[in-house]
Order: sequence, then C-alpha cells, then structure tokens
Amino acid sequence: IALVITDFWTEWLKYLFGRYWPLTWTVDNNPSLIDTNDYGFHFFASKSDAFQAFPSGHTSLTIASVTFLALRYPIFKIPAIIISIVVPFSLVALNHHFLGDT
Repeated sequence: IALVITDFWTEWLKYLFGRYWPLTWTVDNNPSLIDTNDYGFHFFASKSDAFQAFPSGHTSLTIASVTFLALRYPIFKIPAIIISIVVPFSLVALNHHFLGDT
C-alpha cells in the first residue's frame, strides 16, 4: 500500500513541478542542464519525460520500501538507513538527478 500511495503522489508531483533533468538521457534529446543548458521548473508543463526529474521516483519508492522494512523488521534498520543514503547519492553522482530532486 505504501508503494502505491508513494508512486501516485510522486507522479502527480512530477506533473506539478515539471523539472528538467541534469543530463540528457532519452532518445528524444530532452532538454537538460549539461547538454542543452536548460534548467528550472515548468509548472503543469507536460507529462513528457523531459519534465520528470522532480521528485525522484527511485528515491521516493526506495524510502517507502526501506521505511516499511525498518518498521516491520527492526533488525533491518541499519541496512535500510544505508540503502536510503546510497540510492539518492548514486542518482546525484551519476547526473540522473539534482540534489534537490532526491
């Protein structure tokens, strides 16, 4: 249930904020900061992939998953904390998201 709710709100917020990616990664050469020097939010702009950077779906679904595991099985608390730090860090390090997106 947590993943379904998280995914619903993440997709709705992506449409609301319409943020460009830091790096072009789609076939359509989407606007991005590194490749085309485009940056910013475009509120209610589009549902296209070019405006889907904020908030990070990978981060939000990871946090929802590990929070459930940590609360349900306290023995997994430390691995959950490590995972919830590593996933956003790797997304920023690989230029998939800005720090604020995660």
